[in-house]
Amino acid sequence: MQIRRAQTHDSAGIAAVHVRSWQAAFSGLVPREHLDALDPAREALVWAGRLTEPRRPDAGVLVAETGQGVVAFAGYAPARAPGTAEIGTLYVLPELWGTGVGSRLLAAVVDELTEAGRTRALLWVLEANDRARRFYEAAGWRADGAVEVDTTSGLPLIKLRYQRPLSRAVRAEPIRTQRLVLLPLAVAHADEMAKVLADPALHTFIGGLPETAGALRSRYARMLAGAPDPGVSWCNWVIRLEAESCLTGTVQATVGTAGRGRTAEIAWLVGTPWQRRGIATEAARALVGWLAGRSVHTAVAHVHPDHLVSAAVAAAAGLTPTDRVRDGEVRWQAALPVGTS
Repeated sequence: MQIRRAQTHDSAGIAAVHVRSWQAAFSGLVPREHLDALDPAREALVWAGRLTEPRRPDAGVLVAETGQGVVAFAGYAPARAPGTAEIGTLYVLPELWGTGVGSRLLAAVVDELTEAGRTRALLWVLEANDRARRFYEAAGWRADGAVEVDTTSGLPLIKLRYQRPLSRAVRAEPIRTQRLVLLPLAVAHADEMAKVLADPALHTFIGGLPETAGALRSRYARMLAGAPDPGVSWCNWVIRLEAESCLTGTVQATVGTAGRGRTAEIAWLVGTPWQRRGIATEAARALVGWLAGRSVHTAVAHVHPDHLVSAAVAAAAGLTPTDRVRDGEVRWQAALPVGTS
């Protein structure tokens, strides 16, 4: 599947998606006569006009195309509030619902808006359209309380406004310390890491069992594919001890937006032969400092109350325990001096 900017010759394909998706998605929600009156030929003329008229800055239409032609499209434009854009349309052929086409198209629009410097995006969803609401909520969109009544179909229909902040993805980069290099995770690290993490004792607190190199390769490939939510960044590193030219463990950060800023949940794991040498502390401190330089406001870690060594690492990295507990683990956190590096 290819996602690209719409061209004038796409008008018929866009119109067909528009009509078919409307008739399927809004059956029972809007009057049947309104849906039956939708005409693909007439809609194609409308879309041909839209695609040829001069576009406003940062406005556009993206289409998802397969061998059968246009199968989905999305339109967006600037909104009134500074730095805000509105996604006005996003439709997928009904037979492709639930296949990931809509999610990939939505992610592409979010990327376009983010690259254009927009800081927030919004859209409107029918209150009664449970499928659409679940779709957007799964992608990190949230209703903000704004409501409007749409009467274009002949009946008053309540629409809810959804929005989400936009920020550039955080991507793992090499991080150097006095003794270590944190290298962005690669599938090729799996063979060596399977040996580093082979001690079952390492899994006392994190659960599970040591993985084979093949299982690690598969898991690393899934991790490197990225989070399904475009607003979340999965950042993973292996820890290389320079003096011994070997890998010794991992650190990771899941970066998302919470409240008014970015939050990163961090974790670390060092192989048994390299423990009690300060490697986890050095790596965690370096990671927290790197995150602060990427506009991450809060670092969070979850530590089992019996894992005293991990608690010491969290404290050394500047985190303090809170009274919040998740799955038996205590939440530690720190406000980061954003902008430092």
